Amino acid sequence: MKHVVFIRHAKSSWADFSLKDFDRPLDQKGLHDAPLMAQSLKNKLSKLDLIISSPAKRTTQTANFFSEALGTEIIFKSNLYHGDPYEYIEAIGELDENISTVALVGHNPAMTEIANMVSKKFIADLPTCSIVITRHSKPWSKIQFSDLNLEEIITPKELNY
Repeated sequence: MKHVVFIRHAKSSWADFSLKDFDRPLDQKGLHDAPLMAQSLKNKLSKLDLIISSPAKRTTQTANFFSEALGTEIIFKSNLYHGDPYEYIEAIGELDENISTVALVGHNPAMTEIANMVSKKFIADLPTCSIVITRHSKPWSKIQFSDLNLEEIITPKELNY
């Protein structure tokens, strides 16, 4: 069984309006939530082979927390910044078959759309730093959203902190 994990970046800062959207960093809540959520994912999965992330500052910072906690390499794909769900599935489809678990760190609205595509119930807005864990048994090159079976959605609010 293979796993695909979707992670919406942690809460970002709007303190400096002179920054371009791409350059916005995490705020204090994001800096607090990201390491806790990374540890939560580490407790759920025995391993994570690869992280694919948007190169925006807030996604890079979020991905780095997960990389550090799980000892996982990160690769960056520019099309995930403002990408739609099908750009995420395309990135998955390019994976080598020796990878069994991958995480994708990205942005809304794509992350909420993806959560709705794999969930049986409607999600109005996937909270920042939420984790969507799915599993499947198809080759990466053949994977579609309909092949992903939801295991769990974890939100920062669910953690006791």
